[in-house]
Amino acid sequence: MLFRSEEAAHLASETRFRLVVENAEMPVVITAIKDATVLFINQCAARYFEVTQAGAPGLFAPDYWRDPEARARFLQLLSDHGKVEGFEVELAARSGQSRWARVSANLIDFEGRRAVFAVFGDITALKEAAAQLGRERTFLRTVLQTVPDMVWVKDAEGRFAACNSAMQRFLQAEESAIIGKTDYDLFPAEEAEFYRAQDRAAVDAGGLRVNREWVTTRENGRRVLIEATKTPMLNSEGRLAGVVGVARDITAAHL
Repeated sequence: MLFRSEEAAHLASETRFRLVVENAEMPVVITAIKDATVLFINQCAARYFEVTQAGAPGLFAPDYWRDPEARARFLQLLSDHGKVEGFEVELAARSGQSRWARVSANLIDFEGRRAVFAVFGDITALKEAAAQLGRERTFLRTVLQTVPDMVWVKDAEGRFAACNSAMQRFLQAEESAIIGKTDYDLFPAEEAEFYRAQDRAAVDAGGLRVNREWVTTRENGRRVLIEATKTPMLNSEGRLAGVVGVARDITAAHL
């Protein structure tokens, strides 16, 4: 009688487990450790991987991982720690369409077999947005480096945050030696104070500020007339994020 009671309790617990997992709003997949076959998927996972729930058991799980080495690392972590949290991986639906997910998993016993219980958090949209942002940054950087004028960006504290190759030539310094530095690190004190005053004037004006100045180039010691345009840069909240500067050599036009 006691055995039957325990069996009934176990069956009831398993039924509740299946009910919860079946109705979860995230893809859940259970795969066998021994042969990597799928033992169970919920409805959300069936939609995610573009398979039928009834036809999923017996599918070969590695077929849905883009990178076999990533799956090997995942399984090694699972073996070492008994669980994995937030493992980012590129997967593939049955149609071949890529899916990105953060996978969290535990080792369990399922229907008498040692298995991996995995929950997949879809981050495909985040990855696509990040890739698009990366492409846009690459494009803007290419434009920035192609412009013949000197272009730079300083943050709100006056530190250089970006500069193009023309600015690097003017300063006779690599980008890595410029970024994070202030005018006081790169110019004599009097000259640095002049540039900072021009930055403050642009911020106070709330818009474009144009000034001309004779400077001596570091490349060849030549005196040139520079026309510099500076404008404050605001963040999404309307607060000062920095100052953008563009400068060009206009000496030829004034000879």
